[in-house]
Amino acid sequence: MIYHLRTDDNLGDFDAITDFIGSRDADMGAHVGAAAQFILRLWRGTRSGDVRAGKATGMLLRKLIRYRGADWPIWLGRLIALMGGNSDIVDYMLVWLVGHFLPLEPVNAAYQESIIAPASRTMAPGKRQKSRR
Repeated sequence: MIYHLRTDDNLGDFDAITDFIGSRDADMGAHVGAAAQFILRLWRGTRSGDVRAGKATGMLLRKLIRYRGADWPIWLGRLIALMGGNSDIVDYMLVWLVGHFLPLEPVNAAYQESIIAPASRTMAPGKRQKSRR
């Protein structure tokens, strides 16, 4: 990964390469999934408070929501749901939100919806699959 290839604390190459994340016409579901996989790999084996991992994660978060309007909390809520309960990452993301003066409540609501919605989608009224006989 480009993140691990450089010791540049400014992460200039990483910043340039990840510029496609969250573009104006992004398939946000796919971009959230890609960001989640990257962040999980990035934090694997790092210590809590790793400055470079935090900086790279912050860059991805900023890029992911930069062109989002009112729906930005949905995407961050889904991203947090994909962190698999990794408290170091989730704690970092929550501190990042507060540090960027973004409200936590809509992100929490989107997170709650993200962890409930997959089960309810399969059982939505009128959407049940007909049994084949």
